[in-house]
Amino acid sequence: MDAMSEIFVLALWIGLVFNAAPGAVFSESLRRGVRG
Repeated sequence: MDAMSEIFVLALWIGLVFNAAPGAVFSESLRRGVRG
């Protein structure tokens, strides 16, 4: 694997982690906020 694809895979994983972790918390807090 060359450096470019290595950086791409790393960025993809970081993006998934940062979107999945707060995403679950954000959607849950949004759901509770809408319900009141």
